[in-house]
Amino acid sequence: MDLTELQQRLESERSITLAIHVRPSSPRTGWRGMLADGSLKIDVAQVPERGKVNGELIRFLAEEFKVSLHCVEILRGFSARMKVVQVRLG
Repeated sequence: MDLTELQQRLESERSITLAIHVRPSSPRTGWRGMLADGSLKIDVAQVPERGKVNGELIRFLAEEFKVSLHCVEILRGFSARMKVVQVRLG
């Protein structure tokens, strides 16, 4: 599944839940691909301390899906590399 498909799903369903594997301390924030289990892999250009990775992940997803920051919520995995994130339309 690519970003276009995810955006279309978001528009039709108004909300999507994503399983995301983050790789902190990367040179830049961006899509890395999809794992065999269907979860998305995202590089995050922040160090894993005091919620910096979570903040950057939320910023990145909000920008990619063209929604405001409050429309992106981490549901599970606040301090783990594997996170469940909900993106919804305003």
